[in-house]
Amino acid sequence: MYSIDFYVYIHYTKDTKEIFYVGKGINNRAYSKVKRNKFWWNIVNKHDYCLKILYSNLSEEKAFLLEKELIKNLKAIGLAKAN
Repeated sequence: MYSIDFYVYIHYTKDTKEIFYVGKGINNRAYSKVKRNKFWWNIVNKHDYCLKILYSNLSEEKAFLLEKELIKNLKAIGLAKAN
């Protein structure tokens, strides 16, 4: 049996509301600043950020699929940058 407590979240800039990060997480990952890359830190240091949980109570597999699809859709409309 697998755990059903994953979620998919976004981070977006406080000032422009631009989405700059899509992730899947468990527990407090969406709120954590640990293990973030240089791109993430550059955006946060310049603009600060907000977060929103988009989907919750998911299996890890479903969370991964939703994360992947969301990134694909955001790139298609030009709202996500390759990183």
